[in-house]
Amino acid sequence: MNRTHRIYNIISLATCALFLLASQNAEARRRTPTAKPAAAATVESRSGLEGEEEQQGEAKDPAARAESARADEEAAAEVAEKKAKTSVGVPLSQRIKAVTSQSFIHKKRFLIGPVIGTTINDPFYASLALGLNAGFYVTEHLLIGLSGEFLPVNGPTNLVKVVGRAEGKEAAHYYAPMYFAYVDVNWVPFYGKMSIMAEGVLHYDFYLVGGLGIAGMRSTDENVDYPPLSMSGKLGIGAHLFVNKWIGIRVELTDRISYGARYIGDVPGKEEASIQNIIGLTVGADFLFPRSW
Repeated sequence: MNRTHRIYNIISLATCALFLLASQNAEARRRTPTAKPAAAATVESRSGLEGEEEQQGEAKDPAARAESARADEEAAAEVAEKKAKTSVGVPLSQRIKAVTSQSFIHKKRFLIGPVIGTTINDPFYASLALGLNAGFYVTEHLLIGLSGEFLPVNGPTNLVKVVGRAEGKEAAHYYAPMYFAYVDVNWVPFYGKMSIMAEGVLHYDFYLVGGLGIAGMRSTDENVDYPPLSMSGKLGIGAHLFVNKWIGIRVELTDRISYGARYIGDVPGKEEASIQNIIGLTVGADFLFPRSW
């Protein structure tokens, strides 16, 4: 009986201890959620007070607020204006324009343009040439055209004058080119572009030119008739620097190969004909039509 009573007392004490522990945990759980809203309420009340203070400050001095906003707008406008006029202060990555794809095409467009040039390798005369080029781009890389040059000025070089004085006679006479006319084939192997000072993109192409035609010569001796026309060919290389989608600057170096007399000696008609290589340098402007494609 005593043993049974002891067991009962132990069970009762254990039950009471578990009950007290559960009560403490419940109380702790009730206190924890109430603490957080209290802190949040404190923060909200503080922010509300600060907002009210700011509103009161702005209401007290609206003129100062308007003046500050006006000053900010003026400063932003000044910075934008400076950036529009100059690239100073703009990062290099933003100043360099992206290299775009080919901005126009050649295929099925007509080309026409004037040129001016000179001969650069002849020992007997120095010439000024005026010419015209015209053609049609059959494909993106192939142009079939016509070209012609008229040489209105053929002045003797110092070599001709020296030879004449050494022989005790007047300056030696010579045959000089009067005009050239060719049927041309231009092959454009590649097209390129480059960035210029990080401010723009220059489009260009290189081409090879070959042609067959005729060459007309004239004599500086008035007593000698013009020689007959001779067959002529030309080989050269050139480049276009495009200003926009339909205007380009042409630079061309060509070798005009002709068969005919060069120097007129003491007995006219006794000259020996030979192959002549007349190298010319020309520059000009080319115009593409239609203007856009």
